[in-house]
Amino acid sequence: MPAPLILLIHGSWLGGWCWRPLAGPLRTHGWRVAAPTLTGLGERQHLGGAETGLSAHVADILSVLDFTEPGPVILAGHSYGGLVAAEVAGSRPERVTDLIVMDGPIAAAGLSLFDQMPELRAAFTAMATDGMVPPPPPDFLGLDPADPAVTNLRPMPLLTHAEPARYGADGLTCRRHYLRFVDFPPTAPLAAQAARAGWSVAELAVGHMGITTHPDLVADAMTRLLRPGEDQ
Repeated sequence: MPAPLILLIHGSWLGGWCWRPLAGPLRTHGWRVAAPTLTGLGERQHLGGAETGLSAHVADILSVLDFTEPGPVILAGHSYGGLVAAEVAGSRPERVTDLIVMDGPIAAAGLSLFDQMPELRAAFTAMATDGMVPPPPPDFLGLDPADPAVTNLRPMPLLTHAEPARYGADGLTCRRHYLRFVDFPPTAPLAAQAARAGWSVAELAVGHMGITTHPDLVADAMTRLLRPGEDQ
């Protein structure tokens, strides 16, 4: 039997490239890994624009599932990618066994990310040009300005955060896990919300981009969430 597949979904301004540091440690733990890039970002920046919304990114991942061999899949979404992951889990309950939201939002049916976090709506709208939000300063993401990853950041369509979600995370049938990076204070209420809803929750003392800055720690934490009680 093949090892379980973890489908990694990146967040705003990023691309599938951001998972390269984490892929190796995850494979060491026995997981298979796939890390697609969402439309309009990374190497697919030329395929999207201001008209690209949450539903387009959900369609990206559903298409990946449709072209992946049958069998159970674990979805792990970082930051905004957690919203995409929850939408996919709601659309394919027969495929998804586990959802890991990594330092990101908790999906609520009928609400956009801006509806849940109005302060982001004002900030992102003020930053946007022609419906696209430029990358924030590296230190906001917990990146050193000299980090090579900074050059890979690309503008994010405003519509991705303004388009309502179809599914609420509380209605999902898969196992739900939350991994919080505690050096990024805005996600503290989200981790508390997940805990109240009965999710398994873990914390790491890393910044928001812990997936690139501390990949070994993140891989260990993900594996403990997915395989509780096992020696890692």
